[in-house]
Amino acid sequence: MSGPRALVAALLVGACVAPAAAQRSAPHATVVYAVGREPTTPIPLFTSSLVENEDLADQLFLHLAVFKPGALVTGDNALAPALARSWRRVDPLTVVFDLDHRARWQDGTPVSAHDVVFTWQLANKVATDQSRLEPIAGVEAVDQWTVRVHFKRPFAEQVYNFAFLMQPLPSHLLERLAPEAIATSDFARRPIGDGPFRFDHRVAGQLVELHA
Repeated sequence: MSGPRALVAALLVGACVAPAAAQRSAPHATVVYAVGREPTTPIPLFTSSLVENEDLADQLFLHLAVFKPGALVTGDNALAPALARSWRRVDPLTVVFDLDHRARWQDGTPVSAHDVVFTWQLANKVATDQSRLEPIAGVEAVDQWTVRVHFKRPFAEQVYNFAFLMQPLPSHLLERLAPEAIATSDFARRPIGDGPFRFDHRVAGQLVELHA
């Protein structure tokens, strides 16, 4: 299977083990899946709504919260912590998210509330679907790990609207770039995320490889 419309993406997966244990264990499993076209910009906000880009971005970048297994609704009870370890309602228009203090970008930099604010501001400039942003009145960093989100009106899907749809990007790598330059930047060609997999390499038109 070859060619730009039959891209094979290889994910090398497995638990991290100590060197001595690694010598005794079997090689890491390899999962290979085929997609219809090449994921050329697998970074949130720049996926062009292509499922191939979005699927890959989900392996590289954490959501603030994700759906619980079997969830059939989008209310608060359907979501489980991810990058945000918890959240709380201050009033009908305000939700505060507490980030996991352990979270790191894959270059070792801590993930911070500033990254969340930066990504929300960036989304307002580049997102093609502004309807997702319209209910949000403002986002602010309370401290390094705390984000306060203000909504324009009460509604049942506030946490979903922000937490699931928000996949922060690393401000320390991107805030000096013009928004329109990000999609064609070195970062887009070799993303640095905070998710369960890190980008390893790409062979154009053939494969993308990620490591756990």
